[in-house]
Amino acid sequence: MHPKLRRAYDGEMTAAISQYYAGDLQLAFSHLERAHILGQSFPIEHAITHWWMLKVGWRRRDFVEITGQIPRILGALLFSLIWVPIGNSGGARVPPFKSMPIPAWIASDLAPVRFRAATRIRPPSVQRSESEPGVSRRKVLCAGESKD
Repeated sequence: MHPKLRRAYDGEMTAAISQYYAGDLQLAFSHLERAHILGQSFPIEHAITHWWMLKVGWRRRDFVEITGQIPRILGALLFSLIWVPIGNSGGARVPPFKSMPIPAWIASDLAPVRFRAATRIRPPSVQRSESEPGVSRRKVLCAGESKD
């Protein structure tokens, strides 16, 4: 994660957790939505954000949020490196695959960093080839190809 993006994500998570323990669940959730937009391309950060959204839902006794966050936690761990819907705020009342406009507070300061992180697509399987001494090449394996 880019250091500038890390600082922004950590700041939003710190504010969210602080508000959660202060009892302001609405403000906590708002900070979690901002953290989600920043961290959704990184599996651990993405899952942590959804975990805290689940905790807010639990304290609110919000059945929709609780049932919506459980599959999102698993999806965050499994799919964050492959594809994420840019700008999605992560709440259970937002479709999980819907891209949304990047908020102005990100666009002005973090858009170049954020977009590079969010739009990366990794191949399903990558094999390193050391056929030439001192040269490292990557070979993308397509479905059905063998590693030989």
